[in-house]
Amino acid sequence: MFFRWLMRDGRIEANPASELDLPRQEYRLPRDVLTAEEVETVLAQPNLMDPLGLRDRAILEVFYCTGIRRFELVNLTIWDVDPARGTMFVHQGKGKRDRYVPVGERALHWVERYRHEVRPLLSFDLREKHLFLSTHGGLLDLDSLGASVTDYIEAAGIGKHGGCHLFRHTCATLMLEGGADIRSSRKCSVTRVSRRRSSTRG
Repeated sequence: MFFRWLMRDGRIEANPASELDLPRQEYRLPRDVLTAEEVETVLAQPNLMDPLGLRDRAILEVFYCTGIRRFELVNLTIWDVDPARGTMFVHQGKGKRDRYVPVGERALHWVERYRHEVRPLLSFDLREKHLFLSTHGGLLDLDSLGASVTDYIEAAGIGKHGGCHLFRHTCATLMLEGGADIRSSRKCSVTRVSRRRSSTRG
């Protein structure tokens, strides 16, 4: 990177490091992945008598069912969940790509409960269109969301550790164990968004 900068700045004519093969960074899967039974234990942690507990249950259900990323969940709007089709529209995910994600009936049930029973209590501005709101009626804070999910996992007493991303890996692992083709599903989702945009432009 330093030699590239020197070339861009006109200080050298050629990059002496251009032919170097840099070592690839090792990538390891997380050590802890939840079983279906352990997931149920975590999902049972939020206090459903508390409006925020019901909100958090809906959030955990969405993480588990869809495997979306933390920032993708935070950016969901009230129009992105389509109960009739059983889909969720994810804006500008990794690689700045939009995509549709299938959502199961149970997650949809908890999202609808949250929307009707809790969100009106948190919404102080009718112009706020994000789905999951903070106690101040605005966008959820990423760090606070991550800490909250981590607390629920710890409170479950299952001996495993992690946060929002643990649900993403758990979702993928259980899908694979169930025979799902994640790569094909991902390509299909991106293709459908692209086709929809093309038809809209036409």
